[in-house]
Amino acid sequence: MANLVKENEDYINLRVIKVFTQLANKHPRSTVQELLDNYLDAHEKASTDTRLRFGEALVQVIERLGETFSGEVARQVCETLLSIAGRRGHRPKTMADQARRERLRNMKKQRGGDDTDEDDELPDDEAMAERERANRDIMARIMQGWESKRGSEDVRMRASSLSILGSALETHIIGIEPTLVSSAVDLCVHVLAMEREIEFGILRRAAVLVILSFARALDEARESKRPLGFGLTEASRADIQSTLTYVAETDNDGLVQQHARDVVESLGNWQARSVLRQHREGTARGLERLAGLQVSLDGRESDRRRPKIEEVE
Repeated sequence: MANLVKENEDYINLRVIKVFTQLANKHPRSTVQELLDNYLDAHEKASTDTRLRFGEALVQVIERLGETFSGEVARQVCETLLSIAGRRGHRPKTMADQARRERLRNMKKQRGGDDTDEDDELPDDEAMAERERANRDIMARIMQGWESKRGSEDVRMRASSLSILGSALETHIIGIEPTLVSSAVDLCVHVLAMEREIEFGILRRAAVLVILSFARALDEARESKRPLGFGLTEASRADIQSTLTYVAETDNDGLVQQHARDVVESLGNWQARSVLRQHREGTARGLERLAGLQVSLDGRESDRRRPKIEEVE
């Protein structure tokens, strides 16, 4: 079935993805592993579009697994997604191909040819408005920046892996190891702070949405009173909120700014609900004892033994 996903036919792809989700109910580990191997593409044989289709199938499978998405399956998925989303991803074959194309461009330039590929040329229409031409130049720069550089992972693949990671957090955050959840949030914060170039806009959008998914998952787990084994400390919340506030004010992508404002608002609401819940729990207990007196206000007997009065002849 993996070969069918590689076909550039939407109808076939949708049918195959549906079969993958049904197989995951019976054989979750082998199904997820098959999708992960093709999505990671360690041997660098598949195109970016093909890998993205496997990513779409992986999202559907994770959502289908629901609360059974935990243990070894969740660990393998999250570790693979973090390895793709990180900046340390290295693809040597892609790097060699890029070096070959760079040498060809340099040779063409030395012979007096054009420095750009034929496919990258933009139509030069004198009647085109200056603003439209500027927009086309920006879009060309962004699309060129998406491609792998110096053997690094494609920006579209990194954004896709973060999107899948956000879906996994919302689906069943309890089934994911706390260290992996912490690594995912830290990675997203670093992406927002360090990768500020215009071509990384889609990556920052995905990073903001992962943090939003994390906040939603925490709130949902607390509302359902399910123990997580970890939480968001006040110091961590303040650091994340400070970074997002800065991004909302200074980022060069309007959608990233809007997402950042939404997450800041969500974190603020989450903090307010936490304080209110603690206050309600504290007042619900009421008075339990009076200082200086051994009095039981709830009607139960005091822990101390009561004095006995005996008649002595």
